[in-house]
Amino acid sequence: MLRTIGTIHHPTIVIALLAAVLLTACGGGKKAPVEIDTLIFSDIETQTNRGKIRIQTDCEGATCTLRLFGAEETISISGVFGSDTDFEELVPTETYRGVSLSKETGSELEFDFGWFKYSLFAAGLYTFPQLSVAGAPFSMSIGDATGTNPASITESATWSGVMLGRDMDPASGFARIRGNADITIADFMNPRVNVDFTRIKDLNTNRSRDNMNWSGIPLHGGGFKTGSDGNSIQGKFYGPNHEEIGGIFERDRVIGAFGTKRSP
Repeated sequence: MLRTIGTIHHPTIVIALLAAVLLTACGGGKKAPVEIDTLIFSDIETQTNRGKIRIQTDCEGATCTLRLFGAEETISISGVFGSDTDFEELVPTETYRGVSLSKETGSELEFDFGWFKYSLFAAGLYTFPQLSVAGAPFSMSIGDATGTNPASITESATWSGVMLGRDMDPASGFARIRGNADITIADFMNPRVNVDFTRIKDLNTNRSRDNMNWSGIPLHGGGFKTGSDGNSIQGKFYGPNHEEIGGIFERDRVIGAFGTKRSP
């Protein structure tokens, strides 16, 4: 069990704290029509007094397995949130590119998050006030996944929205990152996903950062995935008609999440 390893706390505390904040915002877990059946959760990397460690995460459906030093723990977002929730009851503090956004800050957890009707994505930082750990950036995507690839009578389709992230370098103060997210499928006869993150800024300094792009990612079972530690992206289609795409990524020492909605 990953209760305490070295100087890092049980990583599922992140999910428990995040869920508690969102449930409060949603009116205490009120039953609603959106079923949460999918969780995508990032690896967790942090610097301790024993050096840098990375908790590896593998997700399938609503369940993720966290692994570190040969130990593992299974977590389920549906077990924390309940079987369903209503993202549309959340109150945004900002709307950007048609995405409802908000920010929460607590004693151990701070995160930016965005949502549509069928999915929510978040990027944040878990801190350890009483331990010699700089902090642990994380990201996640949850929602009502289709489990199938989209089809279209049009030649191409675009989903547009926002990416959110945290710089993984403690020297940056784990800076908050935000940018535009656009996902395209150019040919539904041979579907490949192209992801473009542009106009990326460090929200702490307002400085621009390099664009991020992934091209030609194949679709499988209503999702896509490519890369490995340090340079990876994965996403799922959410909503009954593949209206939304959400997921997580890691590149250029930024760990983050994205949410997009299909353009008319």
